[in-house]
Amino acid sequence: MKIKHFAVVMAICAMAVPVSGLAANATFTSATKNTTKINVKSVNYDYDDSDDDIEIDFSSKIRLKSSAKATVKDSSNKTYKTYIEDRDNNEIDLDVSNLKAGKKYTVTITGIKKSSASKYGTLTLTFSIPKASTALVKEVDYDIDDKEVTFDFRRNVSYKNAKVIITNTSSTKTYTTKITEKDNDELSVRVSGLTKGNTYKYKITGVTDKSTGSSKTLSGTFRAVDAD
Repeated sequence: MKIKHFAVVMAICAMAVPVSGLAANATFTSATKNTTKINVKSVNYDYDDSDDDIEIDFSSKIRLKSSAKATVKDSSNKTYKTYIEDRDNNEIDLDVSNLKAGKKYTVTITGIKKSSASKYGTLTLTFSIPKASTALVKEVDYDIDDKEVTFDFRRNVSYKNAKVIITNTSSTKTYTTKITEKDNDELSVRVSGLTKGNTYKYKITGVTDKSTGSSKTLSGTFRAVDAD
């Protein structure tokens, strides 16, 4: 089963990256109460047909009480059944279902602190799940074993001197890519050096939407997470 990934990253990335791919960018806010400020690096909402989760990554090591709890509410104060599925010193995974794109949600985690802090407190995050894109790129899949990134298109395409550029989110490093397959509805490239779980930018040129004749540059972001 392919898992779709909506990545919610910090505001500076949202301004720098066009939203046209699978991993749409959005801003989030966070607040810490009754303990030293906890710095949140990113929030990612992953979903499939049976199991949804919110992944929260931190910029520094954190610690949770054994009794720590998490809740999720939307802007109308509706509560969604949530529990802490997994945790380590810089990440928390929450199991939650039935969240919808385009809506704002608030996550509250109690019994949390920075590892260096003396007291536990409460972390509150507010974010929106981006609406699904209507652009030509439908989704982006990453195969860790084959080191391949596959771009699935919503409509049939044709190619002329197609080229794929993949960089880190700050555009300071470009990764070597080689096109391995070109079909009517998907394009695959082999790329080495990606770090599992990180977010990357892509730019595709030389691809034409057959239904419109448009051959605009396609750009967006994706996470290096195996789709299987």
